[in-house]
Amino acid sequence: KLYNLSSKVTANQVFGRMSKSVLPFLLSLHVGERPVYLAALIPGMSGRASHDSVFTSRLTDWVRANTKTRSLRVLSSTQPAAIATATQVAAGGSCVVTQHSGLNSLDLGVNPTESLEMLSRMGFHERFDGGESFADLVRRLEPVLLEIEASMDPVLVLSHSLPCRALRAYFLGIEVASCMGAASSSAALALVNDSHSVVELKPRMGGSF
Repeated sequence: KLYNLSSKVTANQVFGRMSKSVLPFLLSLHVGERPVYLAALIPGMSGRASHDSVFTSRLTDWVRANTKTRSLRVLSSTQPAAIATATQVAAGGSCVVTQHSGLNSLDLGVNPTESLEMLSRMGFHERFDGGESFADLVRRLEPVLLEIEASMDPVLVLSHSLPCRALRAYFLGIEVASCMGAASSSAALALVNDSHSVVELKPRMGGSF
Protein backbone atom coordinates (compact mmCIF):
# COMPACT_ATOMS: atom_id res chain seq x y z
CA LYS A 1 0.00 0.00 0.00
CA LEU A 2 1.13 3.53 -0.80
CA TYR A 3 0.09 6.29 1.58
CA ASN A 4 0.16 10.01 0.83
CA LEU A 5 2.01 9.81 -2.48
CA SER A 6 4.66 7.31 -1.34
CA SER A 7 5.50 9.11 1.90
CA LYS A 8 4.65 5.79 3.53
CA VAL A 9 4.74 2.30 2.02
CA THR A 10 3.39 -0.82 3.72
CA ALA A 11 4.50 -4.22 2.40
CA ASN A 12 3.40 -7.64 3.59
CA GLN A 13 4.75 -11.07 2.64
CA VAL A 14 7.14 -9.75 -0.01
CA PHE A 15 9.76 -12.32 -1.00
CA GLY A 16 12.42 -13.00 -3.63
CA ARG A 17 12.56 -10.82 -6.72
CA MET A 18 9.65 -8.72 -5.50
CA SER A 19 11.83 -7.33 -2.70
CA LYS A 20 14.62 -6.38 -5.14
CA SER A 21 12.64 -4.86 -8.00
CA VAL A 22 8.95 -4.25 -7.34
CA LEU A 23 9.32 -2.82 -3.82
CA PRO A 24 12.14 -0.39 -4.76
CA PHE A 25 10.02 0.66 -7.75
CA LEU A 26 7.10 1.51 -5.46
CA LEU A 27 9.43 3.45 -3.17
CA SER A 28 10.73 5.51 -6.11
CA LEU A 29 7.33 6.69 -7.39
CA HIS A 30 6.43 10.35 -6.96
CA VAL A 31 4.37 13.05 -8.68
CA GLY A 32 7.17 15.56 -9.19
CA GLU A 33 7.41 16.85 -12.77
CA ARG A 34 10.83 16.51 -14.35
CA PRO A 35 11.78 15.81 -17.96
CA VAL A 36 14.01 12.94 -19.04
CA TYR A 37 16.53 13.62 -21.82
CA LEU A 38 18.10 10.83 -23.88
CA ALA A 39 21.25 11.26 -25.97
CA ALA A 40 22.77 8.36 -27.94
CA LEU A 41 26.52 8.71 -28.37
CA ILE A 42 29.01 7.17 -30.76
CA PRO A 43 29.74 4.27 -30.62
CA GLY A 44 26.20 3.10 -30.06
CA MET A 45 27.00 -0.59 -30.47
CA SER A 46 30.77 -0.88 -30.35
CA GLY A 47 33.41 -1.08 -27.66
CA ARG A 48 35.64 1.45 -29.43
CA ALA A 49 35.72 4.93 -27.95
CA SER A 50 34.80 7.80 -30.26
CA HIS A 51 34.40 11.13 -28.49
CA ASP A 52 32.55 13.68 -30.67
CA SER A 53 33.83 17.01 -29.40
CA VAL A 54 31.50 19.12 -31.57
CA PHE A 55 28.35 17.46 -30.29
CA THR A 56 29.66 17.50 -26.71
CA SER A 57 30.35 21.24 -26.92
CA ARG A 58 26.84 21.93 -28.25
CA LEU A 59 25.33 19.65 -25.61
CA THR A 60 27.22 21.49 -22.86
CA ASP A 61 25.91 24.84 -24.13
CA TRP A 62 22.37 23.41 -24.27
CA VAL A 63 22.61 22.11 -20.70
CA ARG A 64 23.92 25.45 -19.45
CA ALA A 65 21.05 27.31 -21.15
CA ASN A 66 18.31 24.94 -19.97
CA THR A 67 19.32 24.25 -16.37
CA LYS A 68 19.74 27.75 -14.96
CA THR A 69 17.05 27.29 -12.31
CA ARG A 70 17.31 23.55 -11.60
CA SER A 71 20.15 21.13 -11.09
CA LEU A 72 20.52 18.29 -13.58
CA ARG A 73 21.22 14.65 -12.85
CA VAL A 74 23.44 13.07 -15.51
CA LEU A 75 23.56 9.29 -15.92
CA SER A 76 26.25 7.98 -18.24
CA SER A 77 27.51 4.61 -19.34
CA THR A 78 31.03 3.56 -18.34
CA GLN A 79 32.32 3.60 -21.92
CA PRO A 80 34.98 6.25 -22.65
CA ALA A 81 32.87 8.34 -25.05
CA ALA A 82 30.06 8.72 -22.52
CA ILE A 83 32.41 9.44 -19.61
CA ALA A 84 34.22 12.15 -21.58
CA THR A 85 30.93 13.76 -22.58
CA ALA A 86 29.49 13.60 -19.05
CA THR A 87 32.65 15.14 -17.58
CA GLN A 88 32.53 18.09 -19.96
CA VAL A 89 28.78 18.60 -19.51
CA ALA A 90 29.15 18.56 -15.71
CA ALA A 91 31.90 21.17 -15.90
CA GLY A 92 29.57 23.52 -17.73
CA GLY A 93 26.65 23.52 -15.30
CA SER A 94 25.09 22.41 -12.03
CA CYS A 95 25.15 18.65 -12.60
CA VAL A 96 25.50 15.49 -10.59
CA VAL A 97 27.07 12.69 -12.67
CA THR A 98 26.58 8.99 -11.99
CA GLN A 99 28.08 6.22 -14.11
CA HIS A 100 26.14 3.01 -14.73
CA SER A 101 27.54 -0.05 -16.49
CA GLY A 102 23.91 -0.96 -17.21
CA LEU A 103 23.88 1.87 -19.77
CA ASN A 104 26.74 0.36 -21.76
CA SER A 105 26.09 -0.61 -25.37
CA LEU A 106 24.95 -4.09 -26.29
CA ASP A 107 27.72 -6.70 -26.05
CA LEU A 108 27.94 -8.12 -29.57
CA GLY A 109 30.15 -11.03 -28.56
CA VAL A 110 33.24 -12.54 -30.17
CA ASN A 111 32.60 -11.20 -33.67
CA PRO A 112 31.12 -7.69 -33.37
CA THR A 113 31.34 -6.89 -37.10
CA GLU A 114 29.32 -9.93 -38.09
CA SER A 115 26.93 -9.45 -35.15
CA LEU A 116 26.28 -5.86 -36.19
CA GLU A 117 25.06 -7.08 -39.58
CA MET A 118 22.74 -9.59 -37.85
CA LEU A 119 21.33 -7.05 -35.41
CA SER A 120 18.06 -6.33 -37.23
CA ARG A 121 17.35 -10.07 -37.63
CA MET A 122 17.96 -11.13 -34.02
CA GLY A 123 15.08 -12.24 -31.81
CA PHE A 124 14.50 -10.51 -28.48
CA HIS A 125 15.83 -13.47 -26.45
CA GLU A 126 18.38 -14.61 -29.04
CA ARG A 127 21.91 -14.13 -27.70
CA PHE A 128 24.95 -13.20 -29.79
CA ASP A 129 27.81 -15.70 -29.64
CA GLY A 130 29.73 -14.78 -26.48
CA GLY A 131 27.60 -11.66 -26.03
CA GLU A 132 24.17 -10.48 -24.93
CA SER A 133 20.59 -10.63 -26.08
CA PHE A 134 18.19 -7.69 -26.13
CA ALA A 135 16.51 -9.23 -23.07
CA ASP A 136 19.86 -9.16 -21.22
CA LEU A 137 20.19 -5.46 -22.06
CA VAL A 138 16.71 -4.65 -20.75
CA ARG A 139 17.34 -6.63 -17.54
CA ARG A 140 20.49 -4.69 -16.65
CA LEU A 141 18.68 -1.38 -17.21
CA GLU A 142 16.42 -1.98 -14.17
CA PRO A 143 18.66 -0.14 -11.62
CA VAL A 144 18.96 2.78 -14.03
CA LEU A 145 15.18 2.97 -14.39
CA LEU A 146 14.77 3.02 -10.62
CA GLU A 147 17.20 5.92 -10.30
CA ILE A 148 15.43 7.88 -13.05
CA GLU A 149 12.02 7.23 -11.50
CA ALA A 150 13.22 8.34 -8.06
CA SER A 151 14.90 11.53 -9.26
CA MET A 152 13.17 14.83 -8.49
CA ASP A 153 15.52 16.71 -10.83
CA PRO A 154 15.65 16.59 -14.65
CA VAL A 155 17.67 13.60 -15.87
CA LEU A 156 20.04 13.48 -18.84
CA VAL A 157 21.00 9.97 -19.98
CA LEU A 158 24.25 9.75 -21.95
CA SER A 159 24.26 6.25 -23.35
CA HIS A 160 24.12 4.54 -26.73
CA SER A 161 21.50 3.70 -29.30
CA LEU A 162 19.87 0.52 -28.00
CA PRO A 163 19.86 1.37 -24.25
CA CYS A 164 18.34 4.77 -25.07
CA ARG A 165 15.69 3.22 -27.29
CA ALA A 166 14.80 0.68 -24.58
CA LEU A 167 14.42 3.48 -22.01
CA ARG A 168 12.27 5.49 -24.40
CA ALA A 169 10.03 2.46 -24.97
CA TYR A 170 9.57 2.04 -21.20
CA PHE A 171 8.56 5.65 -20.56
CA LEU A 172 6.20 5.78 -23.55
CA GLY A 173 4.61 2.42 -22.78
CA ILE A 174 5.78 0.84 -26.04
CA GLU A 175 6.64 -2.85 -26.32
CA VAL A 176 10.42 -2.96 -25.95
CA ALA A 177 10.89 -5.87 -28.36
CA SER A 178 9.37 -3.81 -31.18
CA CYS A 179 11.94 -1.02 -30.67
CA MET A 180 15.11 -3.10 -31.01
CA GLY A 181 14.99 -3.49 -34.80
CA ALA A 182 15.35 -0.85 -37.50
CA ALA A 183 14.30 2.64 -36.40
CA SER A 184 10.96 3.70 -37.90
CA SER A 185 9.70 6.74 -35.98
CA SER A 186 11.33 10.18 -35.92
CA ALA A 187 12.17 9.83 -32.21
CA ALA A 188 13.79 6.43 -32.75
CA LEU A 189 15.79 7.87 -35.67
CA ALA A 190 16.96 10.62 -33.31
CA LEU A 191 18.54 7.91 -31.13
CA VAL A 192 20.71 6.30 -33.80
CA ASN A 193 24.43 6.34 -33.15
CA ASP A 194 25.39 9.52 -35.00
CA SER A 195 22.19 11.58 -34.83
CA HIS A 196 23.66 14.31 -32.60
CA SER A 197 20.21 14.77 -31.10
CA VAL A 198 18.60 14.92 -27.66
CA VAL A 199 15.18 13.33 -27.20
CA GLU A 200 13.06 14.98 -24.50
CA LEU A 201 10.40 12.98 -22.66
CA LYS A 202 7.94 15.24 -20.83
CA PRO A 203 5.81 13.98 -17.93
CA ARG A 204 2.03 14.22 -18.25
CA MET A 205 -0.78 14.23 -15.72
CA GLY A 206 -1.27 10.74 -14.34
CA GLY A 207 2.37 9.66 -14.45
CA SER A 208 2.83 8.95 -18.16
CA PHE A 209 5.29 10.63 -20.54
